[in-house]
Amino acid sequence: MHVASRWLLVALSCLWTMSARNALATEPSVEGVSSRAARNAATQSIPLAGLKSNVRAMVASVLDNPSYFRRMPTQQIDCDPQMLTFLVRNPEVMVNIWDMMGITKVTTNRTSPFSFQADDGVGTLCDCSLIYSNDQVHIYFGTGSYSGSMTPRKVTGRCVCVLYTQDRTQVAGEPSVVGTMDVFLKLDNFGADLLTRTLGPFVGKTADYNFVETARFIAQIYEVCRSSPATAQNLVMKMDRVDQSVRQEFAGVAARVAIRSSQESSPQPSSFEEDDLPDHDLFSVKQSDPVPLTRSSFEIDRNIEPQPMPVWSMNDSSNTKVNQELNYYSGFAAPSSIKPEKLNVYMRR
Repeated sequence: MHVASRWLLVALSCLWTMSARNALATEPSVEGVSSRAARNAATQSIPLAGLKSNVRAMVASVLDNPSYFRRMPTQQIDCDPQMLTFLVRNPEVMVNIWDMMGITKVTTNRTSPFSFQADDGVGTLCDCSLIYSNDQVHIYFGTGSYSGSMTPRKVTGRCVCVLYTQDRTQVAGEPSVVGTMDVFLKLDNFGADLLTRTLGPFVGKTADYNFVETARFIAQIYEVCRSSPATAQNLVMKMDRVDQSVRQEFAGVAARVAIRSSQESSPQPSSFEEDDLPDHDLFSVKQSDPVPLTRSSFEIDRNIEPQPMPVWSMNDSSNTKVNQELNYYSGFAAPSSIKPEKLNVYMRR
């Protein structure tokens, strides 16, 4: 059980990076599913046709009779979709934050733009690669091993994690994303494989718990970026275990979130009739030059959908602009604390 649990939890801690607020809008279900019907549906949903032939073969080898399958409980979460995508593609950002807080032994090492190595500090090592990613589907493929006191010999295996997200942001509303994740795990050792199949229900509940708690914790990161840009800037500056390019991109994402929030919270002109105008002049102008005021001058077109703001690249001439935005917001709000509501199981080690 411990071997299978660690395999699955390391995959979750390294690969799952959803965003959420301090608390979910409704109490989430903490029960995922591992039924054969759910597994078959999950297998059919994977866009295998979009993968290269050699990668497709590796994924298929795990999907074919996996040692364990789990579909995590679906979560409806308030978060910025572009920030979510960034965190999914750069999970080492979350791991670095956990490390600064002293609540995890997990370490990561970026080996390529789409791959990284992870070590849980107690015997589990894995190599993870992002093999497919768009706005709605992200697929990670991992290979790894466990060598420790729990087993007499090394246990090896492979894992496929598929994250599905859907933007539910309403016009002029708070960002919202609905997401779930399917996990396929296949162990190469017969004994470990049999144990995982037998104790799967217990492992699943632990995985569900970590899934929900991780979402709640990342909610605080999004909230800090939204409401306390100074804290977000300080957080970025203290990161020491991520590549400089990733850290700079995170700074740009955080700045964009803060700017968008500031713009949305600014007072907006309201719609009213000409008869509602006061008798005195609205503007300081010459009496001989009256300013014509019409209803259209004050109407807000509420049918216009907000366009997503691009994430600035820190490697071009926009560096100055992003730095100016960060400096401007450095005194905008007082820093707030960042801490998980409950320490995740994999954080307790």
